[in-house]
Amino acid sequence: MKNSKEYQSKTNISYNFAYITDINYVIPTMTSVYSLIQSLNKKGKYKIYIFYSNLNALLINKFYTLAKYNISIVMIDINNILSRLDNFSKTPKNVTKTALIKFFIADLINEDIVLYLDSDTIILSDITEIFSIDINGFYIGACRDIPYVYYKTKTINGIDFGYDYFNSGVMLMNLDLIRKNRISDTLLKVKKEIKSKLMDQDVFNYVFYNKTIFIGIEFNTLIDSIYRHILKNRISIESLNKIASKDFASIPDIIQNAKIIHFGSYYKPWIYYDVLMSDTWYQFYKNSPAIFITISRKSRLKEYYDKIFQNQYDCLIKIFNNLRKEKIDIKYFKLIMNEFLKFFPKWSEIYSQLSYIHDEKNELNEAIELSTKALELSNNISNEKEKRLLHLAYLYRKIKNYDKAETLLCKCQSINKFNKEMLNQFSLLYKEINDNDKHILYNNLMINLN
Repeated sequence: MKNSKEYQSKTNISYNFAYITDINYVIPTMTSVYSLIQSLNKKGKYKIYIFYSNLNALLINKFYTLAKYNISIVMIDINNILSRLDNFSKTPKNVTKTALIKFFIADLINEDIVLYLDSDTIILSDITEIFSIDINGFYIGACRDIPYVYYKTKTINGIDFGYDYFNSGVMLMNLDLIRKNRISDTLLKVKKEIKSKLMDQDVFNYVFYNKTIFIGIEFNTLIDSIYRHILKNRISIESLNKIASKDFASIPDIIQNAKIIHFGSYYKPWIYYDVLMSDTWYQFYKNSPAIFITISRKSRLKEYYDKIFQNQYDCLIKIFNNLRKEKIDIKYFKLIMNEFLKFFPKWSEIYSQLSYIHDEKNELNEAIELSTKALELSNNISNEKEKRLLHLAYLYRKIKNYDKAETLLCKCQSINKFNKEMLNQFSLLYKEINDNDKHILYNNLMINLN
């Protein structure tokens, strides 16, 4: 952008910071504020504004415990503003309308310059040097949205942003200029007019076009996104260096250079324990006031592999069903199943499918043996366990072992008392053994369930 530039000159300005939070973001906000305070020079004076909604007195007081002799914590209730933004729903990534409070920061506090920080950031070193950036004549100082700008062309209402599209998670805001030009009104107006899957970022880029000064990515290092997109070969270290005017040799180099880590992707360190830099985030959390709120984190890697497995599972089930429809010879079906067993030796569905084939061939003893194996290998997931029990009960009914069939159906009933197939099997069982009262009872239950 012709009027955008990298910072060069330095002027002394006050150290004011701003965050936005709500009940869903208390933990990361407290953690980020704590990391910021730990990074600050003890000789300076600082003011941290926290715009909040729907926090109780306990949580508000926890934020106040972060105040020190040289650090003021200012809590500002924004519920009245949010009530006027009901027309804006969540984005596809579940960003709520609370993010739109960024539009109104200049109207809510009487400061000239403020550094706005998203709550999903941690500060690794003193960042007060950012206030020496001369943003006179510019609305904000911000970092390019790396890696987004490397593999997507961003166009908003006919404006092609190229590499000069910034991330709104860290912004050095010229509140004085924003107020003078009534930009808060403009931001809200544009928000209503443009189509965007993002809550606020496209709006800021559109309104601040040619009025943004670009700063180094060390002040907004989207490390998880950078790492994932390098792994996917969407970007390279070389291309990143070219646009960012850096000389990184590796991912550790990028981390070493970072002053602010921004967990801007879907994968948050308070949800996943194996996100890049999640251990560092956790250390800040552990020492912050947020520690009184327990978190339970899961594995992103496991979730990823579970998703892959589920896709494979769905595909294989389709293959199994198609093979059965083709009435493939049992010996060939067994060969196929044995190949699958090399990769999934404890997968109950393979034994279940083989059992169906033997059942269709009226080889009931083999079918029961395989169905029993499938039941033994089933996960403790109610619908899978139930499916295996029903099939095995059906097979025992076919060989007229009614006691065993009834026992299995009773086990199934303990999992789900209102399953249509289960009620049908009970009804058929009691019909076959001439227990008319129970046959009528279960038959009526099945009819009522319909």
